[in-house]
Amino acid sequence: MFSHLVDRITTMLQSDREVRLKGFEIQFHFILIPDGGCGTESREKHSILNKTSVNCIKNKDNNCFWYALVNLVYANHGKIKEIKMGRKIQTDLAKDLCSHCDMTWDMKVALDDIEIIESKLNVNILVMDIDNLPILKSTSSIYNSLMYKNNKIKSTVQYWLLFDNDHYHTINNIKGFIAVKHFCHKCLNGFHHKKAFDEHKCGDECEPLSKDKPKVKS
Repeated sequence: MFSHLVDRITTMLQSDREVRLKGFEIQFHFILIPDGGCGTESREKHSILNKTSVNCIKNKDNNCFWYALVNLVYANHGKIKEIKMGRKIQTDLAKDLCSHCDMTWDMKVALDDIEIIESKLNVNILVMDIDNLPILKSTSSIYNSLMYKNNKIKSTVQYWLLFDNDHYHTINNIKGFIAVKHFCHKCLNGFHHKKAFDEHKCGDECEPLSKDKPKVKS
């Protein structure tokens, strides 16, 4: 297109026609063509919360932690869609979960309180900081992006939450959240290729995560 424009200008200047350059204007119009790639790679807050790997928690009380956690504990529930949509069943199950952990409903859950909940459920809960997220598709450890990780409790069940200005959201899929194909829950490294994942070594024996969910009162 540019070469065509140059040819037209050259032809005009070489002709006998009078050319008034004072009023000469060139206008360019650019069209952004979608490339059909994966989802957004932006790390702006609105893009993060709109990712399919995140379930955004909206509430008017102090129970966002329980709403976020219940989405993970009951991930295989027959009404998980209603739970994630914030219907009454989400509140009912969240209250049961809070009671099971001997915690007080409608009281904020601080990072220091999470260890009690992990012990009751025999799980590991990891909390990522929305203001310090790793670069997407990075194969380095995401350890520095964590606001909370308890090394005392050893469990093969791992839940991920996103901390956003004194508020919790659910990370449904950590691999999707950081845009990698493979992830080691021991050393917290992401991998794009299965061979690299299979051959990597970390401080602990890399066992697969358990598919069993913790038993809670229903």
